[in-house]
Amino acid sequence: MEEIYHQMTFEEYLNIKEEIKTKIQGMAADYISIGYRLRQIEETQAYRQDGYRTLSEFAKQEYGLSPSATSRFIDINKKFSVGGYSPELVPEFAGYGVSKLSEMLQLTEDDRSLVKAGTTVAEIREMKRLERGENIQTEQVAADIMIPEEANYQRTMKRDVEPYLRSYEKDGYIESYDKTAIYYRTYRIPQAKAGIVISHGFCEFAEKYKEVIYYFLQNGYSVYVPEHRGHGYSDRIVVDGEKVHVEDYEQYVQDLHFFVKNVVELTEKRRILFCHSMGGAIGVRYLEEFPLTFDAAILSAPMLGMNTGKYPKWLAKVTADFFCAIGKGTKYAAGQSGFSDKPSFETSSCVSRERYMYIYNMRLRNINYQTYGGTYAWVKAGFKVTRKLRKRKNINSIKIPLIIFEAEKDDMVDNCGIEKFAKKAKTAQLVRMKDSKHEIFNAGEAVRDSYYRQIFLFLNHVYTAQERMNEENEYETKTDETRKILGTV
Repeated sequence: MEEIYHQMTFEEYLNIKEEIKTKIQGMAADYISIGYRLRQIEETQAYRQDGYRTLSEFAKQEYGLSPSATSRFIDINKKFSVGGYSPELVPEFAGYGVSKLSEMLQLTEDDRSLVKAGTTVAEIREMKRLERGENIQTEQVAADIMIPEEANYQRTMKRDVEPYLRSYEKDGYIESYDKTAIYYRTYRIPQAKAGIVISHGFCEFAEKYKEVIYYFLQNGYSVYVPEHRGHGYSDRIVVDGEKVHVEDYEQYVQDLHFFVKNVVELTEKRRILFCHSMGGAIGVRYLEEFPLTFDAAILSAPMLGMNTGKYPKWLAKVTADFFCAIGKGTKYAAGQSGFSDKPSFETSSCVSRERYMYIYNMRLRNINYQTYGGTYAWVKAGFKVTRKLRKRKNINSIKIPLIIFEAEKDDMVDNCGIEKFAKKAKTAQLVRMKDSKHEIFNAGEAVRDSYYRQIFLFLNHVYTAQERMNEENEYETKTDETRKILGTV
């Protein structure tokens, strides 16, 4: 490269300053020339004649250029000027525009040769992603999920899973908005991809999700599990600990919001919501009320419609309304009852017997886990929330990606409600799990394997897309800054 200026006179320096100022007020076609002049000033340190210590300081004070914008002018000149050091653009790049040249900076020489006049900025960005290896099959992300064999399940859980979870587990209480004590467990791992908040289902508790939590941790996600009021170790509204009772689902939603704001958001910038069953109704209402809190959500057999079993829905609703009206909303609803010390796998929501017995034995050992039947007030609140969450105006407030799993043989929630919701939700992907009962994470081996792989592929796509969006937003911010400087906006 021929060095044109060994020393710059003060008059030359003033002329170059005025030339840069004139071209900055002009069009983007002058990018190459501006970069060239900035390089001349930098190499001769002519900016010292005005008392500046660096080129960045000079460019900021004289032209309002940020350090990144200054570097971009120079880098584009180095890559795309005739001979790599001139005020003229290489002819083959004529008409490309600043946006395209800026994107091409990070391409290899081979990939740069593939860019033609008709190549779009979006296509160049895709080339850059391929260079970074993002074309690797995403199936590898979930390739190492450990699915314990049925015969060895309990042994694997006690020997491998439980000790692993204890090494990360912390628990505590937090007072909710109305002073209700909410119990929670956290599992934070170093350099987690994101924090996953689990909104559990009807009659459930944090410990039931050991296997699910284990897979999330193994795949690089921290986990946070609050126990909904009236469940597990959280405060109960009624004396009978086997009843699930709530006046309004908004209480659940506000508890979850209080937990997320005061526990999860303190440590996690990236957040995913995982919901099951009743927790799905809570989670969807949460997303409708607080649409910016989570990056994405996984809804596993969510209660988006009430399943009232042998009782017609209209009769179940009228009955619940009646008992609540006469002050007996805390009574067990028709068909509901307390905990039984006799297992009933055949009528359960599980296909995996070993998983059912593992969880059932937890219930037998711990009275806090024996919550079992819903009250009339809970039923009334369920009808109210499922009607509310399926309103189009509420669904339209959800902007984040959703993956919704529907169990083919579900007899706990209304699959029609799930399908109606999914049709209205613009960001939802519905996955039907064949041969599964309500608890898909306790289904047969093939179903579980498919379930977890689809979850982790979904999460990988979510954050790959988010990284692309962040990259594009950063690029657009820089481009807007440059356009303003060039007077093209």
